[in-house]
Amino acid sequence: MNIWELLGIPPTSEIAKIKSAYARQAKLCHPEEHPEEFKQLQKAYKTALQMAKSGVWTAGMPPVQSPQEKNAEDAGKQTKQAEYKQEESSFDYSDVDAYGDRERFFKQFPLLAKNPYLRNNLHTWEYFLHLDVYEKLFENTNFRTRFVKTLCGVVGWRRKTILYFQKFLLSFHKDENVPVDGKWETDVWRFRLKKLPHLRLPAFFMDRFWGKEGRTFYKQLHAKISREMGRELDLSMKPDLIRYLKLYLFYAESNEDYVEHLHKGWKVQQALWAAAGVLVCLVLALAYSISVERERQAKEDTIRIDYLMELYDLEAGSCSKEEQQELLRDYETYWGYAEEAIDDVLGRYENWFYVE
Repeated sequence: MNIWELLGIPPTSEIAKIKSAYARQAKLCHPEEHPEEFKQLQKAYKTALQMAKSGVWTAGMPPVQSPQEKNAEDAGKQTKQAEYKQEESSFDYSDVDAYGDRERFFKQFPLLAKNPYLRNNLHTWEYFLHLDVYEKLFENTNFRTRFVKTLCGVVGWRRKTILYFQKFLLSFHKDENVPVDGKWETDVWRFRLKKLPHLRLPAFFMDRFWGKEGRTFYKQLHAKISREMGRELDLSMKPDLIRYLKLYLFYAESNEDYVEHLHKGWKVQQALWAAAGVLVCLVLALAYSISVERERQAKEDTIRIDYLMELYDLEAGSCSKEEQQELLRDYETYWGYAEEAIDDVLGRYENWFYVE
């Protein structure tokens, strides 16, 4: 099967037709379900493009050229390049490499998002999202919607990171590509909820591995890059972070299950830290309420003691604190007896009233 049969079109030198055919065939040949067929399709696509750009077709299969195509070819290389540039500017690239670049993006993005050292470092996304091979994909509304859905499925984002994603997505919102229902992907309630200010664990707890395995994995990559650079790796510096990011993806793409295992361990640690934080807050709140109650009781006791000192005509400094407390206890005891006696009299009065 030659390249044109794989693309499903007759031999042509029109680049727009080749790209449209590739986008159509790619949707029928998923890379995960048919990896070999997809590789052959990609190879055929690249070969057809190279031949179209150079003006050469498959050996033994000369093109059936119209007079207009022949005249255009005879016009020279400069005219062909001008036509090619015009085709490129008018062609919609949003569906080209529909599964190749898209699926690779959605394989790498979660891997980066599950690394706590990279997730909330804005240098990560300033580099990754602006890669030429990926940035053009965001021109497609469906791709952005899937991106937001994937983003919302990952925990551990800081608000500054979510706001950066929003700013990036808004740069693709234009009047000519308004969704049919008028709702942009940034209007999804889960995304809007993540933007709201709410309590999060401090960066010291969120942006690192706490389990032994995770820390060991990070230290191995850190040490390898530090040796190569001849100095300590600093993830706050964009060049250093990019080196770490590339090495991490190299290992992570071939060990996705292990990365997911580390991420699950990280989530468990986060839950434990959050529970500990809630417990500490409850203890502090209880201690505060007890302190307030004791302070209120002390004020009431002071008022009572001042009243008793005045009642018994005692000078302020004539009694020690112990004597004052003893006086207060006696007063409360006698007042208790008095309340019982009053209740008893009132009870007898009620009985007498009803008998009469």
